[in-house]
This record gives sequence, structure tokens and C-alpha cells, in this order.
Amino acid sequence: MTHIFYLVDPQLPGLLAGGLKAWPGCRQFTQATLDELTGCPGASEALLIVETKQWCPTLMSHLQTRLAQSDLPCIVICRHASEEDSRSAIACGVTTFITGKLEGGRLAVVLSTALARHQRDRQLLKALASTRRQLADRQDIEKAKGVLMQAQGLSEDDAYQKLRREAMKRQERIGDLARQILAMQSLL
Repeated sequence: MTHIFYLVDPQLPGLLAGGLKAWPGCRQFTQATLDELTGCPGASEALLIVETKQWCPTLMSHLQTRLAQSDLPCIVICRHASEEDSRSAIACGVTTFITGKLEGGRLAVVLSTALARHQRDRQLLKALASTRRQLADRQDIEKAKGVLMQAQGLSEDDAYQKLRREAMKRQERIGDLARQILAMQSLL
């Protein structure tokens, strides 16, 4: 279930409120004006929907700040926007950018798609972080093997086995031990 934060440009009637409240995934509903964007609390099960007449640098700045502070999926419905506006919205963290009016019949599909896309993006970011950590570990392990080979006259395989045994003995990740060896090497 989702808490929907619906922020509406004061110049627009906020016609989506009824459809959003009726959406089966809506647990709680909060409607506010765009000026109150900074007061929108972050929540793990929340969705931010912004309906505005026109995309502008001020809105972009507020959204970018808000989305950087929390991991909220965000849908922007902008009555008048260009392709550049769409690109800048996505670059600042908006999950879905819709130009023109959003009819009530499409609302449920847009909400579900935005939530699914946001979840998929989060999974991809986690996988990317894990891959980067593994790559950094491999690079540091290779360097630490070189230090051990040079300092103790070990073969590459023996240096790796020594690193592996020591990491297991200390109950540490081998990459962490490799970084400790590299840090100590710089002191010598």
C-alpha cells in the first residue's frame, strides 16, 4: 500500500485527487501545493505526484533536492513541456514525466508502471553498487598479492592462498584485508 503525496500547481484544479484516492494501492492521501514540496516527508511506501502547468528551473531544483533526500518514486504531470523539459526532469530523478492532461482511465496504469519502474531502478542501482564493490575488491586483491609476492617471495597462487587463509582466520572479507595490506604498505 502506498502513501500518495499529490502536489498541485495552485493554477490547476487538481482533478486527479479523486482518482488517486480511489486507486486500490492508495493507503493514505495527502494533497498540497507545490510550495509545500519541501515539507513532503520521505517514506518507504510513498509516491510523489506533481501536477504543474509548466516545468521550470525552480520546480526542478526543489524536486532534485527532495528526491536526493529520499528514495521516492516521482511522477510529474506537466501541462506544457518540451522534450528538453522531459530530459531534465528524468535527470533530476523523476520516475515518470507526462506531458498534457492525464485522463482518469490511464491513472492506474501510470501509477503501477511508475512504482514498478522505480523498484526496478532501485534493484539495478543495488546490483551496480555490488558490481563496483566486487571490481574494487578484485583490483585491491591483485595489488595486495603483488605486495605479498614482492615482500615474501611468494608465487601469485601462494600469495592469494595466504590472503584467503588470513581473511578466513580473521573472519573478514578478502577485499577488506587486501585494503589493510595496501594501507600498511604505504606506511613502510
